[in-house]
Amino acid sequence: MRWTKLFLVIANLSLLLTLAICAPEARGESCVRSHEINKGIEAPCDGVLWPKNWSIQAVTCVEVDLPEAIEKEQRALADAADCAMTLSRLQEAYEANIINLERIARDAARLESQWYESPVLWLSVGLVGGAAVAFAVSE
Repeated sequence: MRWTKLFLVIANLSLLLTLAICAPEARGESCVRSHEINKGIEAPCDGVLWPKNWSIQAVTCVEVDLPEAIEKEQRALADAADCAMTLSRLQEAYEANIINLERIARDAARLESQWYESPVLWLSVGLVGGAAVAFAVSE
């Protein structure tokens, strides 16, 4: 909220400085203050004219649009905080799942295989069986 106010102050000062620098030679005695000018009447001096409806729009913008923008910014910050909290919860759950999977993998590695699942047994059976078949065929 402080940044918004600072931005408005800087924008207003920039506008005033721009008007002071860019205004044509309108600094005569009759142009010290603003004058209401009706259609068809010649202006008392040259310068930057600022219609009333522009002023009304500027005030409306400050009174209506700015509070809405601040409220939207606060909602966006709250949503971002909620997203960060959700993300941290998901990360914690992910890390917990990794720990559980590592434990399951360690437990599975510790299990000994059954005697009939041993590759050494089946290699021996295959060699003996193959030798027996070869001997039987050769006789």
